[in-house]
Amino acid sequence: MPKSKIALVGLLFVMVFSLMAFAGLPEEPKVVSNRLNFGENPQFGGTFVISTTAGPEGFNPVVATSTSTYAITDMIFSRLFDVNPITLEQEPELAKSWEKTEGGRVYTFHLRKGVKWSDGEPLTAEDVLFTFQDLHFNDEIESDTRSQLTVKVDGEKKLPKVEKVDEYTVKFTFPKVFAPALEGLTTPILPEHVLKDKVHKLNPEVEKGNFNEVWSLNTDPEKIVGCGPFVIDKFASGRHIILEKNPYSFFANEKGEQLPYLDQVKVLFVENEQATVTKFLNRGVDVASISSGNYPTVKKRESDQNFTVYRAGPGFGTSHNFGFNQDVEDEGLRKLFRTTEFRQAMAYAFDEETVVQNVFNGLAQPQWGPISAANTLYHTSDLKKYPFNLEKARELLNEIDITDEDGDGLRETPTGEDLAFTVITDAGGVRIDMANLFANDLKKIGVDMTVQGLEFGSVINRMVDGKFEVAAMSLVGSRDPHGTALNVFGPDGGFHYWHHSASKDPNETEKKIDELITKAASTVNLSKRQELYAQYQRILSEQVPLLFTVQPEVLYSAWDYVGNVGETPSPYLTERRGSLFLPIAHLIYLKN
Repeated sequence: MPKSKIALVGLLFVMVFSLMAFAGLPEEPKVVSNRLNFGENPQFGGTFVISTTAGPEGFNPVVATSTSTYAITDMIFSRLFDVNPITLEQEPELAKSWEKTEGGRVYTFHLRKGVKWSDGEPLTAEDVLFTFQDLHFNDEIESDTRSQLTVKVDGEKKLPKVEKVDEYTVKFTFPKVFAPALEGLTTPILPEHVLKDKVHKLNPEVEKGNFNEVWSLNTDPEKIVGCGPFVIDKFASGRHIILEKNPYSFFANEKGEQLPYLDQVKVLFVENEQATVTKFLNRGVDVASISSGNYPTVKKRESDQNFTVYRAGPGFGTSHNFGFNQDVEDEGLRKLFRTTEFRQAMAYAFDEETVVQNVFNGLAQPQWGPISAANTLYHTSDLKKYPFNLEKARELLNEIDITDEDGDGLRETPTGEDLAFTVITDAGGVRIDMANLFANDLKKIGVDMTVQGLEFGSVINRMVDGKFEVAAMSLVGSRDPHGTALNVFGPDGGFHYWHHSASKDPNETEKKIDELITKAASTVNLSKRQELYAQYQRILSEQVPLLFTVQPEVLYSAWDYVGNVGETPSPYLTERRGSLFLPIAHLIYLKN
């Protein structure tokens, strides 16, 4: 065969191979921003292995409540837009663009053309309409997104109107200006053609609430259809989940090559963090989130091993707070827990510096309010602070006549019983150590606090049901404070767990917080929103409805053959998505 024909055949082969390799890219792919660090020569292929101590509770992102579930579903589904993992700027994802009109009352999204679901069906405006109108805005379905997009108008709660403008355009019209709309709309889009028959509203033959049970852990992975960079290959409950590249992924790098780089992601379910550290040091996993307790051990091995330990800065949420149940059954404790001076006394009795050094190896910092210093857009340092001072704590308790009348070493409650209560938290975690240190100092001022460790789910259930005296827990943070402010600190928020009765009978502080949240939501001017949220933080730091304690650093380690983790991801990822690595798995590559 002539050389010219051989060359032509070779060229055709390369062209056909290229088309086959990247046939899944749509007409308008999502080209990943060049602000992310891709390294010089990212390579395709390989299996990325990671471990976690908590597996998903299911694969339905609409009803999901745990970050362990989001960590998986975020690789399977995509959103209209997302938050850049490095810069925290909002940028288009399934939408190629959007505009805000009528001062922030109307949001219009223009979808990318040619995007397909993992079963090959086209993704259109109908899917967006279905996701919000028939799922999130459906009272029969358990969705946190619904509350995040609810607007108060003259005391009445209202949702936005969702309209299909054309095949690739969707419009959301809020009843009034709603600044945090994009935060609430950052939710995975689901396929109408697969799920519409699972919704009672659209199919009366299925029971009400049926959708809440859709895509459980027992679902055949082939039936879970998404539009993210990966699809589920295999799931072994309690052991692992394996995800493989979605052939219809709409992500691309700047060269026009379809992402992800990886062939597979394998997530191992392990018993505890120590198991993760052991696996990492033996190269059983490629990256590992580590606690401050394990930091010295891993850091010591860094110098003679080919891995790097990273410090990503303070976490994004409200870590390790103590909530005193203001609806507790015991009348004496209820009166105390509802007294600001008592809660302030508890704040002065908490020794932040000892906890930072003894529990977190110096890798944490005191936190005095609901918004972490990591959220540089909204955090304010102008807060009331409670440096450890047992004498100040004693003075405050004496001022409200909580004294030791019978000389037994314990103060009495307003009803005459010994001042004693139990704090519940998850067993085996750092909060147990924190609570024990706190309990030792409380004894010095005549307060008896018993520490009880429970299974994590049991703690959450008792908090939700109001069946506790004091609870120690961590709360996730959001880029825009609205979501957390509404759900946690709003008087009728779904997780206002320390004062459930506030939904019907809020105190003056809660009324003011509700007013500030509402004003901030209807204000698009950033500086005005920042001032409103500064007031919100100041009030919460003064009233101490939750005892804020310390914010640990986010720490992780990665073997040097793992690419695209050296540019430290924002702690926002682990707070909102359950993992530092899985939300950016489509950007990670293996060098060898």
